[in-house]
Amino acid sequence: MRHLDEHTIAFYAMGAEVSSPERDAIEAHLRECHGCRGQVEELRGIDQHVADILDSAESSADRPAEALVTLPRAIKRRPDVSPGRSMPRRPTRTALFTALVRRYPVVAGASGLVLAFLAFLSINTIADLARTVEQPLFVRMNGLGTALEVYGKETKLFDVPVVAAPPAVTDYERLLQMCTGIADLDGDGDKEVITGAPYQEGEKKISNTLRIFSSKGESLSTRSFGMPVRYREEDYSGSFSILGLVVTSGAGAGEKEVLVGLNSDRSPYCLVRLDNKGRNLGEYWHFGWLAGFATIHLEGSDREYVLLAGVNDVEYRANKTFPALAILDPIRIEGSTESDCSRGFGFPASDAQVYYVKAGNVNPGLLSGVKVERSAFGLYVKTRADSSFVLSQGFTVPPEFPNVFYTFDKHVNLRSVWMSDAPRLALMDRYLAKNSPAGFDEFVHDLAKKVQYWDGRQWNSEPTKIVRPLP
Repeated sequence: MRHLDEHTIAFYAMGAEVSSPERDAIEAHLRECHGCRGQVEELRGIDQHVADILDSAESSADRPAEALVTLPRAIKRRPDVSPGRSMPRRPTRTALFTALVRRYPVVAGASGLVLAFLAFLSINTIADLARTVEQPLFVRMNGLGTALEVYGKETKLFDVPVVAAPPAVTDYERLLQMCTGIADLDGDGDKEVITGAPYQEGEKKISNTLRIFSSKGESLSTRSFGMPVRYREEDYSGSFSILGLVVTSGAGAGEKEVLVGLNSDRSPYCLVRLDNKGRNLGEYWHFGWLAGFATIHLEGSDREYVLLAGVNDVEYRANKTFPALAILDPIRIEGSTESDCSRGFGFPASDAQVYYVKAGNVNPGLLSGVKVERSAFGLYVKTRADSSFVLSQGFTVPPEFPNVFYTFDKHVNLRSVWMSDAPRLALMDRYLAKNSPAGFDEFVHDLAKKVQYWDGRQWNSEPTKIVRPLP
């Protein structure tokens, strides 16, 4: 089970305002996770202890005169929080401590150190106590499609300019958010916004540049990617676009790293591993394109792994491309390496691959004569709290053909192949009937049995990790 991050736990425990869907997701996780629930209870206990000290005097000598400042006692609750929920809105610790010093000037010298120490215990760092800058929490597209708006807990903090949404792209915001992350890269307590979203520079569209902004919206750094490469005696320009990134834990304690996915128009694909200062630690090359981008926890490990999904194009000239899924150990991406399922770059085989899975292409014979030119696997990846994940397979032709969804459990076993949307299922019946009501079941069964797992030497029908050393 993937735990809540420390900031989410702290915000929730201290009564921060969050949207109802986000709060529901947090509370659903806390019902199942004893560890995170214990941290929330501990933080609330400390929070209450500090508040009690700040709201009361130690002795009669500490009682304030009527003329001195009185701390506010009418604490308002959010409208959507019932009295039974322990999520009170309190003044900040800094405001309470400042008011206490003004209220009890005589005892501030003696008791202030104790109170400051208790306030320190109630949050993660001293820097958090003094910070007045609201931290970025999420991004969303503005109404014109020309900027990503960065929001904190309550307000919009700043805009990140992007190229306006193309008319034909219906899910542009989600595509741009795949290229954007929020994390404290350098460990100073302030979160940075990292994005590879395309933007305009004069008349030129820039789509291969990683930009990093401070919590105040200041530009901290930019890094462009362009790496010419040779694959099977053919040269490729290395003109890439960023189509995904994720922030992961580094090899050392407290370190953060960034994985950036680079796509060209078709092939090849490169996953670049950067440290928190933007230095290149390694590359994973793959011939095809990979778009699905998520972190997961595999059974028996508390490490983060990276899930990528797309297409393997090694045999594209023979029309033998196939949907592909790769699960990688990011800290093993070192130097220039290549997928052992798309050899030909001249680099050593990657040690980072843990699983490599292929799905089947649609059998045109099941489509009553409708030709399927190409399918894309896993453009969008949905991971779940129980470490299971869902991948989609979309089809280019016919354009109205519904997406197919594959559900894998945390052991990478295929659990189901399914589709959504009743009108599209009715469309499926027309394509697959073949004068038999078994057409749809035959289609699903055909796809499920084509899922295979590479072990470094051969394909298997059961989940198999990559065997080391590779031949």
